[in-house]
Amino acid sequence: MTYDNRQFYIDGAWVDPVEPKEFKVINPATETVAGVISMGGAKDVDRAVGSARRAFDSYSRTAPAERLALALESASEEWDAIVVDTPPGLGGLSAAALRAADAVVIPAAADFLSIAALQDTIEAIRGVERETGRRYNPLVLLPTFVDARRPGATAAAALMRERFGDLVSPAQIPRSARHDSAALAGVPVVVGAPRSTAAAAYRAACDDLVGRLGRKPSKRHGALKSFVRADMREALVAMRQRRPGVADPGTASPGTVPERTP
Repeated sequence: MTYDNRQFYIDGAWVDPVEPKEFKVINPATETVAGVISMGGAKDVDRAVGSARRAFDSYSRTAPAERLALALESASEEWDAIVVDTPPGLGGLSAAALRAADAVVIPAAADFLSIAALQDTIEAIRGVERETGRRYNPLVLLPTFVDARRPGATAAAALMRERFGDLVSPAQIPRSARHDSAALAGVPVVVGAPRSTAAAAYRAACDDLVGRLGRKPSKRHGALKSFVRADMREALVAMRQRRPGVADPGTASPGTVPERTP
């Protein structure tokens, strides 16, 4: 399957290029043609720059969150779902994405530092929900870098499930050398190693997310507030003492077995 996107988005509409110059995009994983785009020419650049200049005075006074919301609104006519991938942390990009989003997926690594940082993320989400007067649906936590050989990792994953219940995806992403190999190749792990347990875990997480869209949201029962106020160090120590080296029995997924690079 290939895509064909030979138009440019100028002045709020998709338009044909003045100087069509087709360019074939190659999939680095398969070295086959993934799609065709247009490179355009000097006249197309002039048209785009002129449009940007006319829009600058009003656009420069808008907040980043408003700009992102406008972009998503214009794209929503073409797509059923739009994924905005933000960097880790709570910078301006993440804040803008939270205000524009209808649903949120939080990848959370299964270790103490990430669990502690997750408290800040959850508090930011609660703040946006209070400010906007709406709840994200769905709001999903996805445990990542789960290493079944490390008691601390299995305890962190189990703690997330205990604290958040149905808000946690039934899938969990394993720590795997496949992630590094795919990153070096410049492709997602589902493309670089489609038969790996890491890829299977991501597909399971995606299936769960799609199944939640448009569904009645899971009840929270005050889970977000209590998590933010809890002492995570104490909670993780208690979890490890209760289940030393044992993963949560209800969380087996295609992504819990460590892999070796052949």
